[in-house]
Amino acid sequence: MMPQTYAARSVAEAIKAACADLGCDQEQLEIEVLSPGMIGLFGICFKKAKIRVRRKNASPASSSSAPLRETAADSAAPSPPREKAEAAGEAAQESPAAACQRLLSGMLAAVRLPLSVEVVEEGEAMLVARIKGDDIETVIGAGGEGIDALQYLVRKMLSKQFRRKITVTVDAGAYREQRREALEAQARQLAEEVKALGRSRATPPLNPAERRIVHMAIQGDPGVRSRSVGEGLYKKVVISPPGRRKGPGRRRRPHPHVPAQDDKAKAHA
Repeated sequence: MMPQTYAARSVAEAIKAACADLGCDQEQLEIEVLSPGMIGLFGICFKKAKIRVRRKNASPASSSSAPLRETAADSAAPSPPREKAEAAGEAAQESPAAACQRLLSGMLAAVRLPLSVEVVEEGEAMLVARIKGDDIETVIGAGGEGIDALQYLVRKMLSKQFRRKITVTVDAGAYREQRREALEAQARQLAEEVKALGRSRATPPLNPAERRIVHMAIQGDPGVRSRSVGEGLYKKVVISPPGRRKGPGRRRRPHPHVPAQDDKAKAHA
């Protein structure tokens, strides 16, 4: 038998595919690993594992005839519908918290970060995942971008698995709490500057959760108002003076460069 090459996500999956294709057990094959495969950042990108296999020497009576190969293949690996049914049964038995724990732990292991994950439920379909360890600065990233990316991926995966929206907050150490306190202090400082100078001030671009912290921090201050400005996920929060509100009977003043209606009538007279 000529050697044949198989590729899959992992070496184990490649061997399983070879056994199913050739209709034999793993012990009946000579296996050469050409590439062990490689998982990319957060398990999103990967290089497939490759193996080269051929049958070991066998007696003529056990040579691979077509009917024998079909029977052996059926016994070596379950059919795809059976595999899908088993996977669906396991997913149905797994709780959202357990799934979150599994997904986050797998992502951290893929990038070889020796960190642990603790997941707690804080309400219906609301999870808080805390990453602990000695190297949490690496996973936090600049401005929290690392845990924000993990949070986004896990939310998408869980919502797809359980077919409903599941809110997950991913934290590392006490980063989220410290970040909240810093944003609240920054919002109050900008509000004081706006009231003192009479000019608008803006925060750096923030994600939706951080913008909400800023809005809430100055919500009770009648001397300022806030609004989000920008496009995409990250936007600035502009804090400005409240301005004058138009009353129900107050007429809008014309623009200084646009003549009023009475002035127009006089001009045509």
